[in-house]
Amino acid sequence: MRLKYFALGSLIIASLSCGDESTEQVTKTKDSSSNLKHYNTNYFPSEVSKKVQDGQEFMKIGDKVIYEGQFKILRDFIPNFDGVFATPDGRRKILKQIIEQELFYQKALEENLLEKSEKLQNQLWLNRRSLIGGQYLYEILDQRAKEQYEKDKDKYYSSIEISDIVYYYQNMPGGTSEEQRAAALQQAENLRAGLTSENFGEIAAEETQDPIAKSNYGQVGKVSFLDQRVKTQDWGPVVERAFQMEPGQISAPIETAMGVHIIMVTGVKESQPYDQVAPFIQSQIQAKVKEEVLQKLLAEKKVEYLLEGLEPPPEEEEKSEETPAPAVKEEEKEAVSEK
Repeated sequence: MRLKYFALGSLIIASLSCGDESTEQVTKTKDSSSNLKHYNTNYFPSEVSKKVQDGQEFMKIGDKVIYEGQFKILRDFIPNFDGVFATPDGRRKILKQIIEQELFYQKALEENLLEKSEKLQNQLWLNRRSLIGGQYLYEILDQRAKEQYEKDKDKYYSSIEISDIVYYYQNMPGGTSEEQRAAALQQAENLRAGLTSENFGEIAAEETQDPIAKSNYGQVGKVSFLDQRVKTQDWGPVVERAFQMEPGQISAPIETAMGVHIIMVTGVKESQPYDQVAPFIQSQIQAKVKEEVLQKLLAEKKVEYLLEGLEPPPEEEEKSEETPAPAVKEEEKEAVSEK
């Protein structure tokens, strides 16, 4: 999606390709006065060429000096670059990639592959259009995601640390699900009467039926509405109650689809940083934002098909297929007729 999430190798190729030679035109238009003049554009802006040659000299590969500026650019694209580069193994991998890509790039320039390969020129042209157009859409998407984040930050994009005791219905005595549910609720209510902030951990280690919480004296870490347990274990009511509580408070029994919980809040409610939840928000609204932007642009610029037969046929409406009724076995028919 965003440029910073591209593969490391491709990023280093792009970064190290910004020397003086990078300002040359990668394609030439046949008619500079035609509508194809946008083909005749530098692939890498001269500002980038200056930026990669800025700062202290870091290393030299052949006759090419690698400056601090190139490392600064890589920081924008490699997550936690400084942290990775600070480790011996991380530094070794990044420097290995830089050396490999620079050697390949220098050799390609020596053999004049950019001028020789029409396929490479076409690929660069396509990549440039894709990257620039993608960035336009991304900036709109990012702005919409930020607005969504500010709107829902206190509810959906916050987390709070809790400890938990749970009784699962399936582990309760009783011949029916309702009896098991009632037994779990009754056991939780009896336990709640004797719980305090001081003894919660010890009792949780004995009582809770969650094996992970049991081994951690009830501690289950931070929870939020983005927590996978909200979907897989119906923790929505647990998170909602936790957000209403103060540190040290213990809840009344909370019924969910799978069991009855008693929680104690052990930390303060904190909003998750936007950068941490941005990929999730963007993935949720991406299709809608893209379609809205596309329809707006189509309204502004008319699309005309100048070649006869080029216009595609209109899309067919999806036909809803009726699900056939399940076959009824003969013994089931007889049972129904007897009733």
